[in-house]
Amino acid sequence: MSRMIPKEIEKKIKEIFLKEKGIEPDKIKPESLLVEDLGIDSFSAIEIIYAIEETFKIDIPGGAFKNVERFSDIVNYIDKRLKSKK
Repeated sequence: MSRMIPKEIEKKIKEIFLKEKGIEPDKIKPESLLVEDLGIDSFSAIEIIYAIEETFKIDIPGGAFKNVERFSDIVNYIDKRLKSKK
C-alpha cells in the first residue's frame, strides 16, 4: 500500500464506522468521543479494530487502544503504524 495521508486514513476509518456501526461519516468529527458521541462499546470496538486491521493490513496489539478516546486518536495511531511499517 502506498503512503496514505491522514485525510485518506480518516476517510477509510469513517467508512469502517459506517459499515460496522451505521454512523454516517458527516456525523464523525476528529474530536468526536468514541463512547459518548459515537456510542462505541467494547463489542463494537473489537469489530472496528478487526476491520481496521483488515483494511490497512496491520496487526493491532491487544490494549493498543485502551487510552484512545477520540476519533482523531484512531487516525493518528493508524498513521503512525503505517509510517513504521515501511
